[in-house]
Amino acid sequence: MIENMTLRVPSLASSVAAYHELGYEDAPSNATGAAAIALSDRALQGCAHHTILMSKVPFQTLTLVEWQGDIPTPFATPGWSAMEVLVEDLDALFVKLPPAFSVLNPPAALSFSDQIRAMQVAGPAGELIYFTEVSGEVPGFELPTPAQQVNQCFVMINAVTDIQHSVAFYAKLLGCTAPKPMPARVSILSRTNGLDEDHRHDIAPIALGPGQLFELDQWVHRE
Repeated sequence: MIENMTLRVPSLASSVAAYHELGYEDAPSNATGAAAIALSDRALQGCAHHTILMSKVPFQTLTLVEWQGDIPTPFATPGWSAMEVLVEDLDALFVKLPPAFSVLNPPAALSFSDQIRAMQVAGPAGELIYFTEVSGEVPGFELPTPAQQVNQCFVMINAVTDIQHSVAFYAKLLGCTAPKPMPARVSILSRTNGLDEDHRHDIAPIALGPGQLFELDQWVHRE
């Protein structure tokens, strides 16, 4: 399950305030587990940090860490690229999106299902967020129901250099059936690489648990 995300930010106070504006509260002060493990990274030791509660059930947190180094651009290199966050009313969020968040793509249906609509947004530290509304069942996927207007991260998106190799690796690691990559529109990945935004990239969602996914996106190698 997705228990915690750790995000490096140039201004801790600004990022905390921005996520509070989305309706999130602070995590309990005694929260440990995945957040504590992430903060044990030697590169993060001594850095100021703050943990936000994204979901009570399932329990999930977002740890913001103040970082003076370079902040990577999503999809510019392989690795963690985006978090997909479940929302109750996407159009209402679009209208009342806090000013610290910038719309990259307005609400639109996904290329493979009209039951899922998403809005791509840059967060206060440049992080890529897909705010997503699920309006019905999608064959082949077990998707969650929101408990509040802006709720849990239910998909972690990771750009990979060789999707077939990565699918095999994670399927073995997680002890699950290897999914077959499928073509999908990933407009921010296309835009970052100067491709037509209707270009299809191979993606492969892997179930982590009920209603949560780990999505592998085929990264575009640039010379």
